[in-house]
Amino acid sequence: MSKSKATALVAGVALFLGLVIWGSPERIEVIPRPDVREKAMPSYALDVEPILQGSCVQCHQGPAAAAAFDVSNYEGLLRGTAFGPMVIPGNSAASNLVAHLKKDVSSKLWQKCLSPGQEPSPNQIKNLERWVREGARNN
Repeated sequence: MSKSKATALVAGVALFLGLVIWGSPERIEVIPRPDVREKAMPSYALDVEPILQGSCVQCHQGPAAAAAFDVSNYEGLLRGTAFGPMVIPGNSAASNLVAHLKKDVSSKLWQKCLSPGQEPSPNQIKNLERWVREGARNN
């Protein structure tokens, strides 16, 4: 038996034994690492809703929501305010919510909205910005 045939035979046996011992590739469960979350497609439920619940819903919820902007659910978030949309799916640069959370707005009224301790982290804002840029899906 030639050396290349012997190597191929050993590799084949090793593959066979690996499948027998550990199971088929279809059965291998992939467990996501927590530090990889920001590289995954941003999620409304995992990335955006926690920001809104922690920083915004105190004033922007229900019929008496400030500026008629109800962020307690996805539909209200996309509906926007009495003055227009706050989220423009696919265009984070034109979305007022992103500008507001990044403090890129000049309105004095908006500046009193987020009090210290309520502000989302830079990483949370980055994920929200990506979520808007990638279509603001309800996922």
